[in-house]
Amino acid sequence: MSTLTKKLENLRLQGKGTEQRLAHYLLENSDNIASMNAAELAQKAGVSSASVIRFSRQMGYGGYPEFKIDYLSEEKQQKSSSDILYANLAKTDSTEQIIAKTGHLFTTAIQDSIALLDAATIDLLAEKMISAKRIVLFWCGRICDRCERYLP
Repeated sequence: MSTLTKKLENLRLQGKGTEQRLAHYLLENSDNIASMNAAELAQKAGVSSASVIRFSRQMGYGGYPEFKIDYLSEEKQQKSSSDILYANLAKTDSTEQIIAKTGHLFTTAIQDSIALLDAATIDLLAEKMISAKRIVLFWCGRICDRCERYLP
């Protein structure tokens, strides 16, 4: 999953109304975006044209055309990457080859996740946790049971 796609996924889950609608439409209708201008996207997503332009700028682009070019480029690259990913694994691969290929996949996933981290947001979260009267933790699975011994 590309960094832009991850940002859109995050906005779909945690963004405000307009951001959520645009992110949802973009993620669910990536094949239709190529022929759309800002006004058409706005109409389909149920937002204003100005919202599409603001959204594009918020994502770090000069405007919608620049956003659209990058979005379509990443979509194309993502589709070809997933084809390459599974094409690289073969039934005849040795255990060492499978380990190496899987390791590369995990490394790429971690690097993509790190690219999404924002130090200012993490600092703000840490400040809020420090000043909180209570912090509630939820987990599932046995590995998280080890955390329990460190809790007061």
